[in-house]
Amino acid sequence: MRQLPTFLVLVFLMLLPATTEAEGLIYQLPEDGAWVRFEVNGKGVASGGTVRVTVKGTQTIRSVGRVVVNDEQCRWIELKSEMVFERAGEKARKLNAVIKLLIPEKYLTTGKNPRGHVLKAYKGDSSETLRELDLKGNDARVIQSLDEIFHAPLKQTSPLPAKTIKTKKQSWPCEGIKGESTSDSTIFRTETYINRKAPFGVVTYKYEKERRRNNVSQGMRTMEWKFVESGRDAKSAAPDAD
Repeated sequence: MRQLPTFLVLVFLMLLPATTEAEGLIYQLPEDGAWVRFEVNGKGVASGGTVRVTVKGTQTIRSVGRVVVNDEQCRWIELKSEMVFERAGEKARKLNAVIKLLIPEKYLTTGKNPRGHVLKAYKGDSSETLRELDLKGNDARVIQSLDEIFHAPLKQTSPLPAKTIKTKKQSWPCEGIKGESTSDSTIFRTETYINRKAPFGVVTYKYEKERRRNNVSQGMRTMEWKFVESGRDAKSAAPDAD
């Protein structure tokens, strides 16, 4: 489970009415300036079922600018993560991160894979430490590590029963979608509940990723996001990164 901290530091992003798609946190693109904050909880479990690591905190997703690149309208999407990570037998650690991505708007919608079309990116643990990523070099793995929540439609999808999800300030009537993708080494499952009135569409999102070898589990990790609050006055943590 050594990969978990890297993933958690970078984690991120965004609805639609009920469909049979399942694409993590990106279902519709709101007006620029929209933001949403999620409560996040996760754990890493060893092959024998022992919880090896836990993580909890918040992630704030923001749309913080529009620019035209090569005659295409693009959007700056920014994620601020504030997490507490704890490995069994070790002292809990705070993990903060900011990641800012420039992506053509046409890929920030259901049925697309925005992670495969990042034009520019910055990353750091604060606005002061943000640096531009070399997307054609070693930094490409930063974007690759977002695959659990920033991916193309999964191969197997089906609807979940509709339900109302209560958050801190309101109740959300939601449609649900579950997805699954399997390979020789990985089983990836998701459950997403969506409502068109939520700024980025997603009210809750959950995934489970299990590593396998010779059909035997090598452990898994699970993560859950739940809507906390939102607004329309997003300000970039890194306004000079463009």
